[in-house]
Amino acid sequence: MNEFHICFIPKGILCTAAPGETLLQVMRKAGLYLDAPCGGRGTCGKCRVILDGREVQACQTLVDRDLTVILPQKQEHQILTHGHSMQILPDGTHDYA
Repeated sequence: MNEFHICFIPKGILCTAAPGETLLQVMRKAGLYLDAPCGGRGTCGKCRVILDGREVQACQTLVDRDLTVILPQKQEHQILTHGHSMQILPDGTHDYA
């Protein structure tokens, strides 16, 4: 049985994976956890990583060779507790409202 080497950047974690395992499965075995509320079914799109210069879903990407995977950087979120009240009307061009 072949094993492949997977390197996760920027964590610097190197692990092995069996052919056909998903990146999400490999990450969980390595102690790395991405937000995947759909349970790996590929419906939420939250487990995105960078592979070969493009963004892919870790739960849908099968290991078929040695890989270097770039993990997303954690984003800082800030909750505003003091601010102004305003009416927002969705205009169809933004993903918020």
